[in-house]
Amino acid sequence: MTSEAVRGALDKVLQAHAFRVSERLRRLLRHLVESCLAGNEQRLNQRELAEAVFERTVGFDPDRDAIVRVEMRKLRQALDLYYLEQGQHDAVVISVPKGGYVPRFEVREGAASLPAPEPGMALRLAVMPFRDLSRPKNAAWLANGVHEDIMTILGRIPELHLVSVDRSDGADAPPGVVRDLYGQRQVRYLLDGSIRLIGKQVRVTARLYDTMADCQIWSGRYDRVVELDSLLAMEEDIARHVVAGAVDLFTGAIGQKVRNDRVVQSIDRDPVYAAQIAFHRYLHESNDVAYDDALEHVTQAGGLFPDDPLLLSMRADLLRAGYALGFRDVENPGDEALTLGERALAVAPDCVPCRVSLCFTLLFRRDTVRLQEEIEHVLVDPTAPTSYRSDAAVPMALSGRWEEGCAILETLIRDSDVYPHYFRYPLFLRAYRQGDYDEAGQQAERFSDTGFFWAPMLKAAVCGKLGQRSSATQHLADLLVLRPAVTTLARRSLAAYIAEDVLIEDVVDGLRRAGLSVA
Repeated sequence: MTSEAVRGALDKVLQAHAFRVSERLRRLLRHLVESCLAGNEQRLNQRELAEAVFERTVGFDPDRDAIVRVEMRKLRQALDLYYLEQGQHDAVVISVPKGGYVPRFEVREGAASLPAPEPGMALRLAVMPFRDLSRPKNAAWLANGVHEDIMTILGRIPELHLVSVDRSDGADAPPGVVRDLYGQRQVRYLLDGSIRLIGKQVRVTARLYDTMADCQIWSGRYDRVVELDSLLAMEEDIARHVVAGAVDLFTGAIGQKVRNDRVVQSIDRDPVYAAQIAFHRYLHESNDVAYDDALEHVTQAGGLFPDDPLLLSMRADLLRAGYALGFRDVENPGDEALTLGERALAVAPDCVPCRVSLCFTLLFRRDTVRLQEEIEHVLVDPTAPTSYRSDAAVPMALSGRWEEGCAILETLIRDSDVYPHYFRYPLFLRAYRQGDYDEAGQQAERFSDTGFFWAPMLKAAVCGKLGQRSSATQHLADLLVLRPAVTTLARRSLAAYIAEDVLIEDVVDGLRRAGLSVA
């Protein structure tokens, strides 16, 4: 059996729901399979798995720490369930016999003649090992390091499904690989790259291909100086920039392409994917149409998969927004949103977007002590994608850590052309609370026009402070079209996201000066 056939079987298994919601199971199965394919199956034992997969130290004691045994039991159960349901027609079966750690790969008799299930429409991405184009070739170690960091960060984006691919699939001809990946393995995107090292100067080039369109849709180039005492930080920095520009669903080319494609696949074919895409559109637009679409998709998918951590977090976000932003006439959902957020992290404690969602819920509830703990949990995670760290910086700033949070947001805005519209609001509010209304006005001019009522509301407030009555009147007119009930909603909406009562009253004062009678 070829390595390609085994990796193809592995890709299918890792798309199953049990593996999508558990980073530990994904890491464990991939490590077992890749170790076996590399001829290292003799090294597989409790201690090796504890250190390589579960980040235990060299002092690991299997008699006191049962993590390997527990996760192996979960892995076998997940594999059994997969081959009973989704994988019942798979030609290659992966199993791990009890009493050992070496996976077994078997060809199922007659499987090829059985009808294959419809493939899921989730985001499938292949990342080729980066090429060393140095002359002489002396930077393979650096290319491997950047590639590994990229894969690690990508593994923290739960909407993505990574597919194994190597240079033997088409060493120096990515366009040829593009067609094969889409036709044979149904991979939608391919990330490829190269490294050139000349002395201490290194240039990393990355390219993203859309396999369905058979074309390149993004490229990035990063020049750095290699210093041995900061080598790991440099590799991580490059990897973060590549992921942010190419792949990230907040800031990257894939996210932008998906959001601009208004034809979401049928919810019956892939309801979780449809919910994820609708939700990301809502985050970038935050208008009534986007909210209703996201709520419909998340509700339907949540009914099918009630314990999916991302869906739980999305429901929490939409509940809060329905109340705070006037999308729905509901009672304060703070308790329910907190329950959903805690359930999500109980299922997937390593899910970064779930933890960021909880941060917004804690801000909503004014639980600032726990909020700071959760924010730090995100920021100290070296593998958290840049966009998630920036997302956590929003409640960080709005809870009172203005300079720290805004510094993170300013860095992302400087480095990226694409980001959620609400990343700019803390920058506006920082200037506003300092009484620097000219700077606040300049920030307001950079707001995205998505149909979200906060943009004209904050513009009206700062115009009120500056005495610009004509402009304030126009912004109020736009505001009342978007939110006719804003006179009764404004204070509640501000209080849901701003922890300082003095600042809330100052914004309300600006609105009153603009001519709005805020209740």
